[in-house]
Amino acid sequence: MFTEYLGSQRFSHYLGVKPTGAVGATRLSPGVESEKKLLSDGVLEIVAFSSFSPNSLSGDFSAEVRLAYRHAKGKRIPINHVMFTGNVFKMLDSMRASSETIEMNGYVGPRHVRFDDGASVNGF
Repeated sequence: MFTEYLGSQRFSHYLGVKPTGAVGATRLSPGVESEKKLLSDGVLEIVAFSSFSPNSLSGDFSAEVRLAYRHAKGKRIPINHVMFTGNVFKMLDSMRASSETIEMNGYVGPRHVRFDDGASVNGF
């Protein structure tokens, strides 16, 4: 839960809020489902975006996927050049996290997160 604005001394002074300092590790609690269940047939596993900048007020976004895998018949098929669109806030309502965790680049939490609603993929 974020309870204050994030900001350095300089920007906190501009905003008139208490400075928080540098961002520490982001931690999310693991879920209850296995990766195998989350990555079932028909699922698109997104690995990297070319860019991802949702609108901070509406939550709407469109992003080109740099690398993804489509799961079909027990296989993991690489794809790219697809457009991923939706709304971050709607996606969060349908989020399911894996029970397996990872620690990487200041993130500690579920290794996979699945969103069943709030977005669509076009182009493959």
